[in-house]
Amino acid sequence: MRPLVTLIKREFTAYFLSPIAYVTLAVFLLVTGMLFGKALELLTQSGTRGIEYPMQILLGDEKFWLVFSLIPPLLTMRLLAEERGTGTLELLMTAPIRDWQVVAGKYIACLMFYITLWIPTVAYLPVLLDIDWATGNARIDSWPVVTSYIGAFFAGAMFLAIGLYVSSLVKSQLVAAMISLIVGLIFV
Repeated sequence: MRPLVTLIKREFTAYFLSPIAYVTLAVFLLVTGMLFGKALELLTQSGTRGIEYPMQILLGDEKFWLVFSLIPPLLTMRLLAEERGTGTLELLMTAPIRDWQVVAGKYIACLMFYITLWIPTVAYLPVLLDIDWATGNARIDSWPVVTSYIGAFFAGAMFLAIGLYVSSLVKSQLVAAMISLIVGLIFV
């Protein structure tokens, strides 16, 4: 179990050494921040122009799905394709670590970074749920928000698994990203 944990730490740390991860994080937070502002604007309007559930705007907008479909290929393109392209995959496979541990370690680290992308969006929840600070109760039903986060987690986990699989088939990171994007768009 120790090699798996070591590989997870190594891969997770590698995301923070890569400029692609920071660009992905910035673009994701920019788009979700713009959609949060739009949802906030619609929540404060009265009449037929307002919205009933704030997650309709956050997760139902085409800008979100455009960015959401680009994130998994960007996160997974380097996982195994980089190892294969640089020749370090053979070195990794001859190390005292099993094949499933290599795949699981890379996938878990990628999933951890994906979750890290979503953590700042939790700051939107008190406003979106219209929490009464005196009692701590939400004035808007919180279950659509909870299930939206769960759905985004599982959808992202699926797209990351597809990206990891595609990354294991090719040597080039760019080719891995493009094929992952095309396969992901089929599901979107």
